Amino acid sequence: MQPNFTRPRRPRSSSIGQPVEFVAGQFAGQTMRAELQELQKADLGRKYARKDRRPLDPPPIVQLRLFRVYNLDTDREVEEEVDNYEEVQNFGLLCHIDLFQVPTTEEPDEGATAPAPDSRSDRTKKRKPIANRGSYQVPVPVEHHAPYPDNGMPSVSNFNIPAASFLPMPTFAGPSTHYSESEPEHTSRSSSLSTTSNASLEQDVVAYLGEFPIRESTKCTTAISGATFVQCNEVTHDGKKALMFVFSDLAVKREGTFVLRYRFLDIFSRARGHVDLAVLAQCYGGPFRVYSTKEFPGLAASTSLTKQLSYSGVRTNLRESERKRRTKTEILAAQKAEAEERARQQAAAQAREKAKSRRYRPYDGASGSELQHALDEDSA
Repeated sequence: MQPNFTRPRRPRSSSIGQPVEFVAGQFAGQTMRAELQELQKADLGRKYARKDRRPLDPPPIVQLRLFRVYNLDTDREVEEEVDNYEEVQNFGLLCHIDLFQVPTTEEPDEGATAPAPDSRSDRTKKRKPIANRGSYQVPVPVEHHAPYPDNGMPSVSNFNIPAASFLPMPTFAGPSTHYSESEPEHTSRSSSLSTTSNASLEQDVVAYLGEFPIRESTKCTTAISGATFVQCNEVTHDGKKALMFVFSDLAVKREGTFVLRYRFLDIFSRARGHVDLAVLAQCYGGPFRVYSTKEFPGLAASTSLTKQLSYSGVRTNLRESERKRRTKTEILAAQKAEAEERARQQAAAQAREKAKSRRYRPYDGASGSELQHALDEDSA
């Protein structure tokens, strides 16, 4: 089931998501427009520290759609989607993700009031995931913002800009020199600094999740463990071929609520007016929650889309049934049962070894009748 939301249109101030004329690669001589849509978002994950890495579940899946554009920037401009995606060479079509932290909003159960936690069991009680499958809110890109210059992709070092913490942006404090409020120079300079500061803060906002601004400077992609670039997969979806990106190996190293930004690029094609690789399309995904080990509520059964892609050859983790988090009593009981089973197996092995040693003891002058009796038992 596809998520219920309206896809925002990309601003004309950025070339991302707009028609691009290609001068090299498989689309050379054509004007193409690319579009990304998140078909499946992650619901939850468990914080990854040093070992036992668990990927986000379900795996985020994004569909790529390509459109041929004719008569660009004229009154007769039209576009049509590629009919047969089997003709598209998916080798070199990559999707990159960025991670942004957003405020956590708990969804209480209907008709239930959550009491104040007064014990350890209350604090570690399972909580409902942050978003339900099928309906959720996604970030809306800011129209005035051009995330990167139109001449292409940023350098590789700019992909993983660490964020110190999830805190509001500091405001500009101004110069250290003291000015009297009555001096016109102070008034004009303060006004200029305030205007510059506000403009820089506005340009730093890339999207809004409700009323919350998502800023480029708060990007925390370095908190991801796993493959942040994935290759395009050609699969059958809704009875026809489609191009999809599957992020089945993502884990987050911190707790909280996050959203993903997906960006598509073709490393073997070159667009006119772009010296470096151009970001051809992008979209934002729905929010998901990363829990601590103690608060992790468990995993649901794999979705139908995940199973379909796995049957098509895409590497994913499948679960036929729900895996709930076990309590401490259940864990101790399972450990006790395993220890008893091991002890039983060891006792049975020792008994077999003891019986074998009595049956095949070495011949030390026994009579011939005793030796013959032992051989008869062996043949029997």
